[in-house]
Amino acid sequence: MVPIEDCLVKRRVCEGRSCTLEYKLAAMTKDDRIGVRVSVELKKALIQIAKSEDRSLAQVCEIFLKEGALSYREGGAKFFQRMLARHKRQVGE
Repeated sequence: MVPIEDCLVKRRVCEGRSCTLEYKLAAMTKDDRIGVRVSVELKKALIQIAKSEDRSLAQVCEIFLKEGALSYREGGAKFFQRMLARHKRQVGE
C-alpha cells in the first residue's frame, strides 16, 4: 500500500488573511526500474488493455504486478503453484 502523508498548506485569502488547508498527498515516487522480456503476444495484449483502459503500458504492468504480489502474499506458495499449473495447461493446449 502506498503511504499517505498529511501535509499542511498555507495560502493567502482576501484581505491578507491566511488560512491553513489540510490535504492528503500520496507518496507515489517511482525510484527504481525493472526490465522484463515478454512474448510479442503478451506485449500486444498489455498494449490493448492499456488502450481500452486509457492508461499507459507502464501503469497497466504496475497494476498487474501489484495485484500479483498481493495475491502471492495472501496465498503464498499455493498461489504460485496454481499460476504455474495454469500456465502449463495453456502452453500444452
